[in-house]
Amino acid sequence: DQVVFTETGAENYTSPYGGLVGGNRGNATVIIDGVKYAIDEDGDLTVDGATAVGSADSLVEALENGEDVYMYDDIKIDPAGMSNAYGTTGINVKNGQSINGNGNTLDIKGAGGTWDSGINTTGGLIENITVTGSFRGIFINHNSTHSETVVLKNVTIDGTTYTISCDQGLNQNLEADNSTFKGWTSYAATLGNAKFVDCYFGEGSGYAYCRPYAPTEFVGCEFEAGFVIDARAAVTFENCTLDGVAITAENIATLVTNTANATVK
Repeated sequence: DQVVFTETGAENYTSPYGGLVGGNRGNATVIIDGVKYAIDEDGDLTVDGATAVGSADSLVEALENGEDVYMYDDIKIDPAGMSNAYGTTGINVKNGQSINGNGNTLDIKGAGGTWDSGINTTGGLIENITVTGSFRGIFINHNSTHSETVVLKNVTIDGTTYTISCDQGLNQNLEADNSTFKGWTSYAATLGNAKFVDCYFGEGSGYAYCRPYAPTEFVGCEFEAGFVIDARAAVTFENCTLDGVAITAENIATLVTNTANATVK
């Protein structure tokens, strides 16, 4: 990485990230690959108030401390060793914090059992990240004091079996924007309402399938050829396509098995 140090104070000290940084601790900045980081009193990097992390240990520690996180590198957790109350998980988001992957990948190994997950979240924002390696990509688990809406922006879930799942919750809702889901997507009615905007659904790990038990909106979404939606609750489609063909009331049966629950706007 190209590092440019910015003078912000009177004295220099050695940054734990290498090199001399101008400024006092708590009042210094460093620019890495065009991203401006602040340096706190402990010498740790932050971005817009989020703790910058580049390793499994620093990611887990920051989340356990209730902090928002910003990834400045790909992170691999191997093996996953935490619990999501159902099974093993790579990381827990217990307090509705945000995760900004900054275009990086979170690869979770050792979480391959039926109830295991890469990210176990109680709410908050997850963005700009690829999640892979675990059986379930994101497990929405609101058995806590936090039950914020789960918001996904520019998230890719690939290389998992389930992409998103939820089997208990507090009707907190899910919103996904400009995201890609490859595999099996399914969530319980306790999720609340789900809305996918400008998202792509395709095959992953041998599945190209969605089974929503909660009311779901698809707006501007693209479905890969052969994708199937088993609608156990009301689903609506607006400006969506299947294999490049616009989804209409006349051809909805090519995508949805239970057309009685499907509406095309």
